[in-house]
Amino acid sequence: MTDNIDTPVTDATIADFRAANSEALESAVHPLHGQRLAELSSLYDKRFASPAEIAAPDGTAAEYRRKHDAVLNDKTHPDHAVRVAELTKLHERDDLVGGNQPADDMAPASSPDDFDFTHFKGTVQAPLGVELEQNPELEQQARTWMHDAGLSRVEGEALASIYGQSFSWSADEITRIQQSTATGLRKQYGDDAGRAAAAALQVAEESGAIEFLETTGLINHWQVVGTLISTAERKGYFKRTSE
Repeated sequence: MTDNIDTPVTDATIADFRAANSEALESAVHPLHGQRLAELSSLYDKRFASPAEIAAPDGTAAEYRRKHDAVLNDKTHPDHAVRVAELTKLHERDDLVGGNQPADDMAPASSPDDFDFTHFKGTVQAPLGVELEQNPELEQQARTWMHDAGLSRVEGEALASIYGQSFSWSADEITRIQQSTATGLRKQYGDDAGRAAAAALQVAEESGAIEFLETTGLINHWQVVGTLISTAERKGYFKRTSE
């Protein structure tokens, strides 16, 4: 992987990397497994430290739909939300959005029930000897929090996908995610990192999602923490004082 410090890293960059290196990332016996995991971790660090918006990819919307048809039509795919976001940017660039999909997918969800947790078992491979079990009570807490936070259905599905992925995280991956998030908070918020984290916890506690997030380990995931901080800023719980 070529690491250009001037090149912004977005969720789409990470999705492209995962797609291009899926075999090495998914197989612990692959000769490049460790190297690709380290490169992926570096991308996550950079994504969190220097947030950048997804941009419209090259080509037309029709070409993009053909290339990513499987992911766009599989709402349980971990990269579904990213691909929808890219397609939305393509529609915006070409002035194709007319009040229908995919623009409607990006509007705030009208109900907690719009967020779907039901299909993750079909897309996540559990560690040997572990059976994936859903917890309806915890998931309802998550739906309520995401709705109250004003998340769109696509954003909610992205967090639901992370929830599904969490069942297959190894101890090393959990540690790496925690370290990446802590590093990202320090890089992005500087001296305000502690206050940002505290505000995120306040939102989680007030919304009733803290039990769900702590039980699943998602409380330490950069995308979840970033969403909580954004909600805290919107509620006036946190304002950055350092640059």
